[in-house]
Formats: sequence, C-alpha cells, structure tokens
Amino acid sequence: MFSFKVVKKPSNEQNSLEIDPSTSIKSFHHANWFIKSVHCPILNAQESESLAEILDFSPPEMLFCNNYLLLTYNDTRSQSSNNNIFEIRLCPVDALKLVKTGPGSEAHIKVKNSSSWSRSR
Repeated sequence: MFSFKVVKKPSNEQNSLEIDPSTSIKSFHHANWFIKSVHCPILNAQESESLAEILDFSPPEMLFCNNYLLLTYNDTRSQSSNNNIFEIRLCPVDALKLVKTGPGSEAHIKVKNSSSWSRSR
C-alpha cells in the first residue's frame, strides 16, 4: 500500500507563475519509481490573462495551471549522479499548447453543454 506525504512547497522552488502559499506537494517512492503531484490554487485573473497571451486564445475559466504530475524511473545500479532513465511531467499548460487554433479548429474539441455556454458569453 502506498501513502502520500504532504509537504508545503519549498520557497526556493521556481515556477513560471506565482504560487499561492496553499500549494501542496504529495510524493512517494516505490521501488525505482518516484511519483510527485503538485496541487495549486486556481489561476487568478492576471495569471489567466498572461496565459491567454502565451496560448493566443482564452484558457478555460477554472484552470489549475500550476498543477502537475511527475513520474520518474531511476536506475539505482547506476553510479552516475543523474540516473533518471525515464521522466514525464504532465501539466495543463503543455496540454493547452497543443490545442489547434484558427479556422476550422472549433470542430476538434467538443464539450458537453458548450453551445449553451458559448451563447451566454
């Protein structure tokens, strides 16, 4: 059975957007795997506007942009200081950067009730 250890985000850890003090980090090791999840508050209006400039479209209104999941596999037999064999980081901004924009792009993403939401805007 796995257990999570919850700690507050270290003050020296850098991110592209300012992090609220309520940010928490959950992580654990299992065999050669290290798994870490970072949970941050929802973006404020200023952060959302900055992200819209980067993406060149308006992001979802309720976005936890600074959250991420990190999966790392280490080779403990290696004498190297960097023994990561595999590492993947999943985060909302990287996913949003893959969204196609421009003519015809609206056909790619369909969200239930999106028509009624679009009419209300």
